[in-house]
Amino acid sequence: MTKQERKKPASKPRTTKRSKPAKAVAGKALPKPCARVNSKAASKALLKTNVEASSRCDGKTLLKAKPRVSSKLGSKAVVKSGSARPVRADASRPEKLQPREKLLKLGVDALNDAELLSIFLGTGTKGLPVLPLAGHLLDDFGGIRGLVSAGKEHLCSRTGIGPAKCAIILAALELAKRYLLLGLERGETITDPTSTGDFLRLRLRESPREIFACLFLDNQHRLIAYEELFFGTIDGASVHPREVVRCALAHNAAAVIFAHNHPSGVAEPSQADRRITERLQSALSLIDVRVLDHMVVGDLEVVSFAERGLL
Repeated sequence: MTKQERKKPASKPRTTKRSKPAKAVAGKALPKPCARVNSKAASKALLKTNVEASSRCDGKTLLKAKPRVSSKLGSKAVVKSGSARPVRADASRPEKLQPREKLLKLGVDALNDAELLSIFLGTGTKGLPVLPLAGHLLDDFGGIRGLVSAGKEHLCSRTGIGPAKCAIILAALELAKRYLLLGLERGETITDPTSTGDFLRLRLRESPREIFACLFLDNQHRLIAYEELFFGTIDGASVHPREVVRCALAHNAAAVIFAHNHPSGVAEPSQADRRITERLQSALSLIDVRVLDHMVVGDLEVVSFAERGLL
């Protein structure tokens, strides 16, 4: 054995050195060991943090998230539901407002007939929104008057008008009638022929046949009852004074106002109207009931016998 071989020590097997645990330093926490992180979740969290950080400036939001667009439908971009905010009508432009919003912002006078009717209809039909539907109905019936006087059968026969919408239209008309009658039923003295004529026009104008009606009043000229007594044809109605006297006694009336309509639309009193008024006056005078007026309801006006000096 040579001298070099004697001096060379035997080689020891290599061992991996383990890192010694870090010693705690006073006042400092030990760093936590790194854990595996899901790369996809980490990227989403980082993106959210960046968006939130860039959207804040003095307490005001500057950056708004854009709606997500699906790229799987070809060249046409489709906005996913729930990702975009609903578009609101521009309140500064009245033509962009829906009828209900327009009414609340500008008042009922700002709405045309179709817009008012669309509020009552509520919804349209398949392929036809409510506002065009209202316009078509007014065109078919020749305006509001034709729509109101059409009756339940004609209304329900139109496309888009079912029993529910028909009931709403008829109920709205009846509310208007009761509103006009409400002022008379409150015990107010009837002294204004205009308000009485408005009520009678709403009651009698749309009838296709002649109707003779009577308002029974007390000694203060307050309304006791309104009754439609006689029904005739398109050009006349038979009026019986005895039946009028019987109703006046039944209501204990002190005065009456007669009214009848002319289906032709012409409100000018005829000679037959004058003669029956004189007969009724003579019959009622026997039981001390005064005839205050006789009103003839036409298409555009109501003619008062009292204002004409015919009583």
